[in-house]
Amino acid sequence: MIGPSRPAQKLRRFGHAELPRGVVQLQVLKDFTCDRGNGAFSVKMQIQADFTTGIESFSWIAWGGIRGTGRGSTVPEPPTGNINTFEGFILG
Repeated sequence: MIGPSRPAQKLRRFGHAELPRGVVQLQVLKDFTCDRGNGAFSVKMQIQADFTTGIESFSWIAWGGIRGTGRGSTVPEPPTGNINTFEGFILG
């Protein structure tokens, strides 16, 4: 997004709260840096995951070299993995 190659990721913070019946809420804060070091940004995701269905919904916000906000979801797609959908906007 901010460089010609895939950005490097660094997990800065992770927190969670367990809810009843296999549902958890997670907060993840990640820093991204372009491989060439010419840009960086941070993303915070607030995730609600249901381990009984494998479905997640989340909101996200980005700041730093880019700014944006939105929401998304993750749905299992066996046997290959998951389908991730992000909606929102980014300002460069």
